[in-house]
Amino acid sequence: MTNLISRARFIAEARTLIPELIAALEQFQWQPIETAKRDEMRSVLLLTPEGIQIGWWSDRAANWLADDGKYLWADPTHWMPLPPAPEVVK
Repeated sequence: MTNLISRARFIAEARTLIPELIAALEQFQWQPIETAKRDEMRSVLLLTPEGIQIGWWSDRAANWLADDGKYLWADPTHWMPLPPAPEVVK
């Protein structure tokens, strides 16, 4: 009987977490470049068919810049935020 209660509780808790998990996963899906924030936040930019580049929008340059600060060689078509950096254990 205890296993059934534990399993039922687990399933109930899992169901409440599913919307949060879906929202977290959707955050890291490719999105149209028109929806990208233009606040100098580094993002992963998709440049098709050339490849993928980390970059950000620069108001000063009025253009997308690569992570090294140079102009991108193609207009990005999609973007997604970079995932958080891993925690460093000392």
